[in-house]
Amino acid sequence: MMLKRVGIPMYLQIKSLIFGKITSGEYVPGFKIPTERELSIELDVSRNTVSAAYKELLLEGVLEARQGRGTFVKATATDVETGVVGGRRERLVRIIDDAMTQVLELGFTVDQFAAIASIRAKEKTQAIKELRVAVVDCAAEYIQRFISQIGQSANVCFESVILSELITGKVPAELLHACDVVVTTFEHQTVVTELMGNTNKVLAVATVPKIETVIKLARLPDDTKVAVLGRTKEFMERLEILLEKVAINHLDLV
Repeated sequence: MMLKRVGIPMYLQIKSLIFGKITSGEYVPGFKIPTERELSIELDVSRNTVSAAYKELLLEGVLEARQGRGTFVKATATDVETGVVGGRRERLVRIIDDAMTQVLELGFTVDQFAAIASIRAKEKTQAIKELRVAVVDCAAEYIQRFISQIGQSANVCFESVILSELITGKVPAELLHACDVVVTTFEHQTVVTELMGNTNKVLAVATVPKIETVIKLARLPDDTKVAVLGRTKEFMERLEILLEKVAINHLDLV
């Protein structure tokens, strides 16, 4: 018989009991757990309550039912200890169940838990929107491209920083320290890190040209004049370096 905690659904208590036996090593992988009827008698609860707990553990990949043989522990001990049992959704449900058990113990209701969680989620979303990200590169065109790509998946505040202005001190390194994240290319990562000093804010990304564009340029006849539209000479310089790396050096860039 187990101690019944007031305010916490019994099936959650049974889930926690079984999961605890697995993590403690009492129930090892392949162990046949008691039948629903046996456990309902042992715990002095209804069979339906035990069944509800078993069904969730089966869905989460912790247990497995073997036809005509019973219910067994499916996960390895390592999986259970590290909390990676089941798919992403199942793991999320387990996290929510554990959190719900704890907040019920604190005296909150399920509705209060849901309301507070909703408010907290909105606060987190707002915090992400207020993130300040510095994008550092040698050409304004590349910076704008990074901002456009990052902005598709995150609504944040951007700071555009030209690398030469950072090196000369026209843009102080303090601006980067004031940001939450600093995005630059692998090519400039070392310089940016040296200017900022010891920090883990720098996130280096790779710049890869579109393969379709590279193929089109490669197929052009020798000495074909190609007009390059850009705002800065740094953009043209980077483009020439990039084309050289992919062995396209037969064009006349204007």
